[in-house]
Amino acid sequence: MTDSIKKYLSETPETLTRLLNNSKDLFKEVSHQDIKRIIVTGSGTSYHSGAEMQQLMREKSGILVEAYYPFMITRDLFKFDTSKTLLVGVSQGGSSFTTLDAMKIAKEKGCKIATISADKPAYIDQVADYPLTIDIGRELAGPKTEG
Repeated sequence: MTDSIKKYLSETPETLTRLLNNSKDLFKEVSHQDIKRIIVTGSGTSYHSGAEMQQLMREKSGILVEAYYPFMITRDLFKFDTSKTLLVGVSQGGSSFTTLDAMKIAKEKGCKIATISADKPAYIDQVADYPLTIDIGRELAGPKTEG
């Protein structure tokens, strides 16, 4: 394990506390929208974070929450009314092409789009209605740990 990954891992508890303390402000605008379905997409650890959180999000929000890898986001997924669907594209570095492609499909099909990234502005923000920047800074190691 590289020294930078060890450093990021050791900073994770402090980072998590800061993210939790700032979460109400971060989600303030999007939380007031009339949403009936949330789809979380991202690759690697971004996908796994969404998959891990989907049940808790269902419990807290009382609405349907699903997590998909970006390649699973197809036009067929949006056959029904999407006007109250929020697709959240997660990319810690903010430059995931596959996540952006999934977001473009969802936008084309009428979904609202939010992004979660550590970069501002992030590449994936170009189609976002709600760009949500998390306060963790840029990680220089390949594997992302703190976000």
